[in-house]
Amino acid sequence: MPNAQLTIDPAFRVAPADRRIFGSFVEHMGRCVYGGVYEPGHPSADPRGLRRCGRSAS
Repeated sequence: MPNAQLTIDPAFRVAPADRRIFGSFVEHMGRCVYGGVYEPGHPSADPRGLRRCGRSAS
């Protein structure tokens, strides 16, 4: 099996990354958004409807 090595230099930056891109994949993970991360009216949801807890408890 081939091996690979990755070296990351945090001082080397090509361009700034828009922070909005980091959550865009969540929409495609089944009920991760509705009934998970975003659930207005849930006891653990903030005023915007986002759940504060890390678990998806019903």
